[in-house]
Amino acid sequence: MRNLKRVALALSLLLTVYIFSCVKVQSSKEKIIPDLVVELTPKKFTEFLKDKFPIEKDLTVGRLILKNPNVLTIDKNNKLEMKADILFDSLVDVEGSIDIAGNIKFNKENKTFYLQNPEIKKFRILKKNFILPDVVKSTLNTLINTFFKEMPIYKFDKGYEKYLVKDVKVEDGKIKLILGF
Repeated sequence: MRNLKRVALALSLLLTVYIFSCVKVQSSKEKIIPDLVVELTPKKFTEFLKDKFPIEKDLTVGRLILKNPNVLTIDKNNKLEMKADILFDSLVDVEGSIDIAGNIKFNKENKTFYLQNPEIKKFRILKKNFILPDVVKSTLNTLINTFFKEMPIYKFDKGYEKYLVKDVKVEDGKIKLILGF
């Protein structure tokens, strides 16, 4: 039992040394505040979204389905870009893919990310780019906005993650998590 306590103490000490060796320390007038900055990759968003898709919306003329999400990158304007397959199920089924870009909004209360004001960047049918008429593009943008308004694009699912994230910054095409106690 005594050896187990020594091993636990040694592991705790090693973990503490490891964490503080990675910490960026910022000084303030009152005290020293250690912050650990970690990047959240597009792959994490894709993994999370795969469980949420397909998304379906019934329309008066058919059904719109988004499936197979793939978060590509965060562009120079700090917008999250993603690609998804789209299916319009009606009298004639229309399949294609769509590229969407939108702002990343982080809700600090429930530690959840949302896609805000998503817009269509590219629309492809039969593997060819298709330029949508303004009316159709506006309608599709509104529908896609309703898809993502309430649905998170990422949520911290592990308990410790929720409590360690102090803030999130989207800058330089990266999502930076500021961790601390």
